[in-house]
Amino acid sequence: RHADDELILAFLNDILHDSHSTSWPHVVMMSMSDHKEHFSELVSKSLDWQAQQRVHYFVGSPLDQADLDRVDVAGAKLVVILADTRGSVDASVEDDENIMRALCIMNNYPTTPFYLMLLHADSKCQALAVGIPQSAVFSEAELKSALFWHSCRCRGWNTMLCNLIMTSEHDLSQG
Repeated sequence: RHADDELILAFLNDILHDSHSTSWPHVVMMSMSDHKEHFSELVSKSLDWQAQQRVHYFVGSPLDQADLDRVDVAGAKLVVILADTRGSVDASVEDDENIMRALCIMNNYPTTPFYLMLLHADSKCQALAVGIPQSAVFSEAELKSALFWHSCRCRGWNTMLCNLIMTSEHDLSQG
């Protein structure tokens, strides 16, 4: 399994955006399944050549110490655990597995910061109960609810948010 293509592309496009190309990090993607050809094709179609050189794909388990050492989690500036939002597996199972991945990283690499993406808000309570810091966990459902609440409470919220998020290439070239 792996996260859906749209989520991966949004993640990569944000991290490897042209506006901060002088400080691009190396992005290491790990999946338990061998989707290297599909992933390489996806990256080559969506990112420019220089950004592509910063993306590395590995097959391995985030629960296997040897695989985590192979991708140098100890030296990582940040680990992001993305949930599979395609619905190909039950969301509760996906969240439980991602909590286990986060615990593995937290216990074996206590100085490596991480973010954990969960699908259900209830799963966030489980993550906090097992000791994952609140600042490291967010749930997709919580974000959707917060956006909906703000859009109901504040007229024009959606328009403002869209204008803040969406920046055209023309705007960037002039700024």
